[in-house]
Amino acid sequence: MDDVHDKVKESGKWPFVVDTVGQVSTFLKYRDTNMINCLEKHDMQPETIRMALIGAMKFGKPFILDMNEADMFQACADKFDEIQKGLIDALLDKSIFKDEKYLSLVKDTDGADYDPGRSPYMVDNFKFVILTTHSRPNENLLKRTYPISII
Repeated sequence: MDDVHDKVKESGKWPFVVDTVGQVSTFLKYRDTNMINCLEKHDMQPETIRMALIGAMKFGKPFILDMNEADMFQACADKFDEIQKGLIDALLDKSIFKDEKYLSLVKDTDGADYDPGRSPYMVDNFKFVILTTHSRPNENLLKRTYPISII
């Protein structure tokens, strides 16, 4: 996922990809990403979300939130709140990276791979991407992200 001319980076926002055909989701599914499908019950379990998120931060991978054809943002935000209050907002405004706040998501039971003392988290390579195939995406989310429409 290249940011041609650093447009997304310069915006200071994460990309919100609107792909009414759904090809981006299929493409990203087979890339080295941690993807959460908002319509899958297992994916929406707080522990699944937490591990996918810290894994993406640890190994510098994109964390993809695929809302499919539904406006699932509030439902997703509620699930993220079960992990840590205000987590989705901290991700969107990138405050989760200030003072290594993301480390508060790591539990002692996560194993040695997630121990920040053992090896550093590669958060500089982390990306948060929201996907939808909905033709009329959430207006609030459009304002808080960098919308990219796939034609």
